[in-house]
Amino acid sequence: MKSPSHITTDHDEIREWVEARGGCPATVKRSTRGGSAGILRIDYPGFSGKQSLAPISWDEFFEKFDANDLAFLYQESTVGGDESRFSKLVSRDQMKGGGRGGGAGGRRAAGSRKRASGAAGGRKKKAAASRTAAKTSGSKKRAAGATRTAGKRTAQARSTAKKGAAKKATAKKTTAKKSTAKRGTAKKASAKRGAAKRRGR
Repeated sequence: MKSPSHITTDHDEIREWVEARGGCPATVKRSTRGGSAGILRIDYPGFSGKQSLAPISWDEFFEKFDANDLAFLYQESTVGGDESRFSKLVSRDQMKGGGRGGGAGGRRAAGSRKRASGAAGGRKKKAAASRTAAKTSGSKKRAAGATRTAGKRTAQARSTAKKGAAKKATAKKTTAKKSTAKRGTAKKASAKRGAAKRRGR
């Protein structure tokens, strides 16, 4: 019976599988151009690809891997139960509809996409919460400012009212003094007229 295979595009899953078997990412030497990776391969110690393959970083490997819409087809174990090193880079079209052994790898890739989507959704919610908090804070500041302005206006109105009352009181006192002075003058004039009459007799 044939050993089941899996297919995935998950970077962490691919790297973990390869490194667990002592492998490393590589490119075919004659396919490189301008220092960029060409045809991708997985190289293992002791294999015959030493002369034809050049090691590259995982970042370079996955950059080319994603740019070419590739998927990683692999087996966990041989038919006899031993650890398998079988792997192959295939088109992602093979992942559509389940493909050969695509179920497990497809689910892993879907899980990775869901986690990425969930993380993006979480960031959006946090951003929305931050905007709401900023709006609330702004509303509170405006309300506090309006309260302080109203308080200042009330204090100014009270001060103006006090000044007005003080002016009125001063005016009343001045009027009263003038009235008293007039009455005193009238009395003096009346007294003079009475004295003049008595002298005339």
